[in-house]
This record gives sequence, C-alpha cells and structure tokens, in this order.
Amino acid sequence: MRFPAIHALLKRSLIASAPSAISLTRQLAMASGDAAGPRVANALAAELGGLDDDRLSDYFTAVASELATEWQTVIHQLNLAQGGTALLVDLRRRLLALARSQPELATLERELQRTLASWFNGGFLTLRRIDWDSSASLLERLMTYEAVHPITSWAQMQRRLARDRRCFGFFHPAMPDEPLIFVQVALTRQISAAIAPILEEPVRDDPEPTTAIFYSISNCQKGLSGIPFGNLLIKRVVTELHRELPSLTTFSTLSPIPGLRRWIERADASQTGLSVADRADLQAPDWRTHPDSATLEAGLLRAAARYLTTAPEGRGLDPVAHFHLSNGARVERINRCANLSANGLAESYGLMVNYLYRPERIEHAQKAYHSGKVERARSVDVLLRAPPRKAVPASDPQSRRSLIHG
Repeated sequence: MRFPAIHALLKRSLIASAPSAISLTRQLAMASGDAAGPRVANALAAELGGLDDDRLSDYFTAVASELATEWQTVIHQLNLAQGGTALLVDLRRRLLALARSQPELATLERELQRTLASWFNGGFLTLRRIDWDSSASLLERLMTYEAVHPITSWAQMQRRLARDRRCFGFFHPAMPDEPLIFVQVALTRQISAAIAPILEEPVRDDPEPTTAIFYSISNCQKGLSGIPFGNLLIKRVVTELHRELPSLTTFSTLSPIPGLRRWIERADASQTGLSVADRADLQAPDWRTHPDSATLEAGLLRAAARYLTTAPEGRGLDPVAHFHLSNGARVERINRCANLSANGLAESYGLMVNYLYRPERIEHAQKAYHSGKVERARSVDVLLRAPPRKAVPASDPQSRRSLIHG
C-alpha cells in the first residue's frame, strides 16, 4: 500500500472516532457571521466536553490534518457557546498535555494560546480581595489551587484570611467565579525569614504594619500557562495595599527556591562551589546533625547565592527567581531553616529567599536583569565573595574534622 493511501486511511479512522465533533467543527468553521453560529457552537461545546483523552486526541489530530487553516475561526466561534471561554481554557490545558507526545498538535496549541492571551490581557482582568466572607465555593477553589503552601483545613483557610493577612485574585468577566491567579500577603513589621510563623502564629492586631510579605502566588488555570498575570498582579496589589495602609513602606516576598536541590545535585562543582563529598553529605536526611553541618550549611548558602544570581541571557536558573527578577525585584536575603516541610527540604534543603520590590529601582533592576545582571543586597554579595573551602575526600572524615577544628 502506498503512503498516500495509508494517510487517507488514517485520516478517515481519526475522523470516524469523533464524527459528531468533527462534523460540527466543519459547520462552525463555515458559520462565521451566520445566525446559526451560537447554536452550532453550543452543540460542539457539548460534544468536546464529553470526549475522553483518547477521543480528544483523535479529534485534535483530525483538526490538525483537515481544518488547521480554519482553527482560528473555530476558536472564535466556539467562544460564542455558553461557557465557551472556560471550555477553551480547559481545552488548552488538555491540548498542552497531548502536544508533549504529539508534536503535530503544537500549532493548534500555540494558536489557542495567542488567542487566549489577547482575551486575558490586563484590561479585562478584575482585581478582587478574597476574605472569609467570600463564597464557600470560591474558598474551596483556593484550597484546591494553592500550590506553594497547602491549605488542608478550614481553620488554616481562616488563618490565611485573618485581619493581619490579605488575599487578592484576578478574575475575568467570562469566568467570574474562577480565580486566574491569587496572591497571599502577610502584614508585619519586618521582612520574614521563615514560613512557619506566617502560617501558624496567632493573629496580630497592628494598626500600622510597615511590611507586606508576599508569601504565596498560585496560578489557578493550567490552560492559561504562559500568559503573564503575575507582574500586573503584584503591581496592582502593591497599589491597593498602599491605598488601604499608608504605613506600608516595604514590599518583600518570602519565596521558595524550587530548583535549588536539583541544580546542586546535577551541576558541576565549579558552578556550585560544593565538592562531591559535600553533595554526598547533603543527601543525608539528617545532614544538619553532621559534625560538619555548620560548614556544609555555609557552602549551601554560598551555592544558593550563586544559583539565584546567575542569569545567562537575562533568564535566571530558578523559575521563581526569574519571575521576580524580571519584574524588577532584587535578591534581598537567603534564609536558612526557612521551610522545614517535606517539600521545602526536598526542593531546597529548607532554604527560602526574600525578593525586595523597591519602586524607585524596579525599572533599573529590570534593565540590568535583561542584560544578565542580578540586583542583590550586600548580604548576598558577602555569600558570593566567601571562598569555597578546600575539598576533602568523603572517605576521610578525620581530615574533615581537623579542617573544621584546626
């Protein structure tokens, strides 16, 4: 059998696996400006919403093969369906997953992303404060979407929304009950060095807090990944907080370093400043009880400083660092024993970092970062200047002890 015949047979097979959806897609592609458009869009939305992953994969493959040139029209027409915008966001979520193993679907995914980016630009977004009086369904969504510090009970949820805390989210008119991204803020009088006090300490009555700590930012819709909300969210929240609380003068984060441990384990010693023996010792769950723990931790902090201030071609190695640095923050302080949860230890040996937003320096910091230079405080410079200690083989613990104690 010749290859064109195989292609035709495969094409017929794919279309047959989701016949109603493909037929309705053809109709919708031809219905631009037609009064029947919304009716067909609703019928197609119902069909697509009922497809499992295998049948949806067949559908997208057929669209890529037969209707790729009409895909943009189909997207706009499908948005006419009831709940069409939310459906398209969810379709992109599923399309992203499928495109990882089916490169032929990448064009459909990119086109859908471009369209959603235009629909979800800042001009359409509404900033809303979320508090304990918000609907139960919205609070349940926040508990589900929280990606940094899990919320496992209603008591924890109530603490996150107490009077010395703030929570803000972006919403879109087409999805009024679905947060797109939300940020949690602690109102304090100093830059926080650990996450446990923020999550667990009793509610404080302070009428004039001076510091806002952004300690959790969570994107809620995987179908909108790659569409930047965070920069605008932080700026809008800073403006809102300063309007409500003029006493605020410092805006900082307490942020995870999700890629640090993986980088230390994989990067060359010349990059991390840690010897093979050091890295082997850090693998132990109880490395803080090691006789050499203080020196190990000093090397770890130095490695973290290198990791957070390395930005080849204006892109930091860590995704959270890139987010804040590209938005004009500086690396303010690296904190030891800041997150001793299982996830914090697994990601970064318990380290966290403060990024500081200084309004008068944001533009300068952004320009520097895009040229590969990271703004940082003196405390971080001190770590960077600290010389690595002389490497000692892991098999020679006596030598390691003599190096420490002299």
